[in-house]
Amino acid sequence: MYNICMALENIIVRPYQLTDYHDVKQILIEADMYYEEMYSEERLDKKIRRDKKSILIAEVKGKVVGNIFFDIDWFPIIFGLAVKSEYRNKGIGKKLVDAIIAEGKAKRYKSMDLLVRKNRIKLQNTYEHWGFVKGNVYRWMTREIK
Repeated sequence: MYNICMALENIIVRPYQLTDYHDVKQILIEADMYYEEMYSEERLDKKIRRDKKSILIAEVKGKVVGNIFFDIDWFPIIFGLAVKSEYRNKGIGKKLVDAIIAEGKAKRYKSMDLLVRKNRIKLQNTYEHWGFVKGNVYRWMTREIK
């Protein structure tokens, strides 16, 4: 428990900046979550122009080590939570989720949904431990337009 508390003291959560793109992309690639259509530099730039706190970054000693995304197009939804492998299990993911939930609370949302892959059982259990309740299962489908 002591190590986690020490780690949490050193974590800074802040809004995404354009200069963070390379680090965020690498973190998403490492987590097998990067999709060019969804996480392109242009798309993230457009996203933060709409809401500067829709992407939050976790930083340790000036190094970007995690990220989380939030959107409200249809309903409040959290996605893209990823932490660099060497920084996992130190409370960074929880701190990012807590920060994005605080943003939702400040915007007076009554609830927030979270996307997690069906096969990520350990992660689903973690989210349940953090107060999320399992909902419906959907299959994400894409069609290329030519």
